[in-house]
Amino acid sequence: MQLSFDEDSFVVAETVTSNADGSTTVTNVASRTDGNIAHTIATTTSADGNTRTTEFDTNGDGVVDRKRTEVLVVNGDGSVTETIDDYDGSGTILTRRQVTDTSTDGLTVTVSRDVDGSGVYDQIETRVTGADGSLTLTVTDLNDDGSTDSSETAVTSADGLSKTLTVDSTGDGVVNATRTTITTVAVDGTRTETKTDYAGDGVTAAHRIKTVVTITNPDGSGKTVNTDLDGDGTTDITNISAILDNADG
Repeated sequence: MQLSFDEDSFVVAETVTSNADGSTTVTNVASRTDGNIAHTIATTTSADGNTRTTEFDTNGDGVVDRKRTEVLVVNGDGSVTETIDDYDGSGTILTRRQVTDTSTDGLTVTVSRDVDGSGVYDQIETRVTGADGSLTLTVTDLNDDGSTDSSETAVTSADGLSKTLTVDSTGDGVVNATRTTITTVAVDGTRTETKTDYAGDGVTAAHRIKTVVTITNPDGSGKTVNTDLDGDGTTDITNISAILDNADG
């Protein structure tokens, strides 16, 4: 048994038990200064490491208040599926589910979330890494019938200096808004970030509705922000800020 202190200053006693089926149970019991139990967390991991069950007694009364199961499956094609289920204390009523599917090459990850345990997915998140190192992240919110409520797609370059965000706010498959963020770094370290908002899916001057250009000094001590409020290509507001070191420190 090991003793430690958690972030609430409770004394935590950890006990590791090897079970007959090859699984391992780690039990952490947190106690108050008066010796009463504050909470208990018991985690059992299967012999192959692919299944983990955690039981939470959140108030130390000896009754399990919630339960989580985590199951990892390697599919026939080499892809991996991880399912995380949260239950009430009885372990029979599902309160939340998250399923993560990772492709064989690791370049495509799909996360499906049922946030209320209804048995219907509320959100699908897909992350795809391109051959050029770019990352495409798509988050789709779903209606109760599984149809699309809204979606956002962000494409970020491998170096992180270029990002394009498109938004379908109504779920009809039509892009309603686009934002591009382009960052350049000069030889002297000056950093310029240009953030432009467009109407629809076009990125031409005709679609432009707002631009914000932020120029940051190499040492981060100064910043200039130029804002074009109506997208006409003319700066409407300039804000200059600086951090000054006083003589007295």
